[in-house]
Amino acid sequence: MNKAIKKLTNSNGAVCVFALLAFVFAAIGAAFDPLATLIHNAVYKHDIDHMFIYDLDDTLDTLFNYLQIYSTSIMLCIISLVVMILMFKNKGKKGLSSTTASIIIFTALAGITLPAVGMVERLKNSIMEIKSNYTDQTVFLRVCDFLVYCIPLISGFFLLLSGLCLALKLSGESFTVEIDRVSDIQLPAEHGFGQMQEPAFNKEPFTAPVNNAEAPIPAAAPVIPAPAAGQSVSEPKCPHCGSTLKNPNAKFCSVCGQKTHD
Repeated sequence: MNKAIKKLTNSNGAVCVFALLAFVFAAIGAAFDPLATLIHNAVYKHDIDHMFIYDLDDTLDTLFNYLQIYSTSIMLCIISLVVMILMFKNKGKKGLSSTTASIIIFTALAGITLPAVGMVERLKNSIMEIKSNYTDQTVFLRVCDFLVYCIPLISGFFLLLSGLCLALKLSGESFTVEIDRVSDIQLPAEHGFGQMQEPAFNKEPFTAPVNNAEAPIPAAAPVIPAPAAGQSVSEPKCPHCGSTLKNPNAKFCSVCGQKTHD
């Protein structure tokens, strides 16, 4: 196991607001067909069952056709909901890393590719059809056709802004945390997953450095035991002449010259 330094940050107000707007627009895009149908029937007094999907007899075929048209909005709705919950959850604590910001940015870029291409194509077709048959109902239908691709594009744009704001906040953040990272570890061989790999330690025998191999090792000075608790501490004296020793660990008496310790 080795250590890895990871920079963490929390989500601020701008990140949460952009994530919330991304979810709102994605939800509108996912439910656009019934909403546009209600508005059309209320304004033009002409009842229709669906705006753009086919009214098929089989419910599964109708659902599949709905998913084909509004798949991008549904996908962005789910992703932006997860991002919104994550941002609001980490608003007061540092739990977001650069990995989170990268996932949000690349997901948003992948989500807005198809709506951007479809919006340009629908815009050209709508302008041509409005010029040839200019009626209020035709304009309404072509605007709705344009919004099918425009709304998820707006949602992906707000999701992209949320990831960029988080990345900018991380670049100016000084809070880091040290985590354990497991590497080069395999399961035991009896389980059929290989053998454990030992860490690459230095296996050479340890030798203490010696400056001069011929230098004699000095003898250890005698240690005078400390008196037990409750005993009086007396000054050390020479056993031959009885004079007080200035150094308790002295080998010879400074008065008589005899050995103080046998």
